[in-house]
Amino acid sequence: MGMKKFEVLKRVDTLCKNPFSAEEKRAWCAELDAMLKKEYYRMDTPDVGEEETLPPPPYDAMYIDFVMAKCCYYQRDFDAYNQHITAFNSKLSDFSNWYIRTHMPERETENKIKNWI
Repeated sequence: MGMKKFEVLKRVDTLCKNPFSAEEKRAWCAELDAMLKKEYYRMDTPDVGEEETLPPPPYDAMYIDFVMAKCCYYQRDFDAYNQHITAFNSKLSDFSNWYIRTHMPERETENKIKNWI
């Protein structure tokens, strides 16, 4: 089970002072949800509800970096934005590799030719 979105918002507020409302930060979480649903969870979207992140731990931490990057971007702190979006992209890449590895269909081995010269 993933992290709750209120935990994401609380963590972001603890790590980074920002003037943005909880609703704005929830909208950024929803933006990330939509991206993940489109790119990864096309047919098998987990039933986690609106208040939980889609990916399981440890990949759910990408939400923190994504929201922090958005906060920095809109505050025009581009150095911090670059750090957070780089961390987000790294976590997204790790998630992508895990998702592909664990959700690939089983390969049929009996139809493959073995020891063929």
